[in-house]
Amino acid sequence: MHRVSGSDTSANYTISGSVVTDNISIKATFTRATVTVTKEYVTNGTIAAATTAEKGNSFNFTVTPSTGYDISKVYYKVGNGDYQELTGSNGSYTIAGSSVTDNISIKAEFVLKTLSVTKA
Repeated sequence: MHRVSGSDTSANYTISGSVVTDNISIKATFTRATVTVTKEYVTNGTIAAATTAEKGNSFNFTVTPSTGYDISKVYYKVGNGDYQELTGSNGSYTIAGSSVTDNISIKAEFVLKTLSVTKA
């Protein structure tokens, strides 16, 4: 058996060992690169998200407020960047695949629901 060496960003590989004198078969196995997803500690609600995301693919997660609370704001950051506010619908949020380039942190803020009371 001969060892093949190369890098994950190179299309050039070298077969080392004795001279190739017959047909050879080459098998390559690839895995999609992933990033780690961290949910920052939140109070008065939850974030439901996977702990990894595939680089370059959109990442979906949900945010659910505790009883008596509403979602105020949801944020994410990539790598050591700054937090950016994310807009969602009905508690569902998506980070665009173009942003999934490094580890991601997500966090949410919740506010007490405001109820109106009218005199009968």
